[in-house]
Amino acid sequence: MRVRLDATDGLRLDATAHVEDIVLTRRDGGALARVPTLTATLDGLHFASDGMAVGRLALDASGAVVDPSTGSAARFAPTTVHAWVTDFTWPISQPAIHACPGPRELEPGRRAPSAHGAH
Repeated sequence: MRVRLDATDGLRLDATAHVEDIVLTRRDGGALARVPTLTATLDGLHFASDGMAVGRLALDASGAVVDPSTGSAARFAPTTVHAWVTDFTWPISQPAIHACPGPRELEPGRRAPSAHGAH
C-alpha cells in the first residue's frame, strides 16, 4: 500500500488486498457463499477539495454461491468474477470505463464486449 497526504494536493492511495477462505452465512448459520480467493486492486485513488478520482479499481474473485433452485438442499454453483472500473471521478468530469464480463466472455484472448462508458 502506498499513501501520500499533501495539504494542497490531497490524499493519494494505491493498494492491493488479497483475502482467502471467506464464508458468508445466513442468520441461521447456513452457508450462503464460499469465496476461496478474492483480490481487490486500487490504483490512483485521489481525494482533494474539488472531488475524488479513481484511476483503476479491479476485483478478481472465485467462489460459489448457494443455488436457490435446488430447494432445501444447499448446492453451490461455482462462479468467477473479474470486474473493473477506470477513470471514475466525482463529481463526474469524464466518462468512466467499466466491465464485468460474463462466463463466456472470459475465454483466453477475448476482450470483454461489455465494457461501456458511463456518464
